[in-house]
Amino acid sequence: MKEFVKKQWVQLTLTMIPLIVSILFYFTSKTYMLLISVIFLLLLVAFLPVCEKRENLWMFVFSSVSLLPANIRFSVLVSQWAEKELYLNSSFVKIIVFLLALHILFCMEQIILGFITRLLWRRQYIVEVE
Repeated sequence: MKEFVKKQWVQLTLTMIPLIVSILFYFTSKTYMLLISVIFLLLLVAFLPVCEKRENLWMFVFSSVSLLPANIRFSVLVSQWAEKELYLNSSFVKIIVFLLALHILFCMEQIILGFITRLLWRRQYIVEVE
């Protein structure tokens, strides 16, 4: 399996699958699509050779890009709810609520996926930032 994954077209295809599933979630709003996208992210990090011993870092990179459509969908839903319940009349406040919801979802997602990744792959290189 590792030899098959070393082919460049296979790596590109594996990288695009979570993004495509997340885009499908954006249009269908089916929760199982989001779960499938996260499972594909875990499989992507498990099988790509470049991710070996750096799973947390690559999970952050891949999930930041591939789960963005899902985060935008949730943020739109939150901002629509806030508009109805809080009677927001200002467009500026609507944009701020959307961006705040997007940021909170992104942070929660990264913390949860980072924790799950660390549980699955305990032995990793230390990432040093200078």
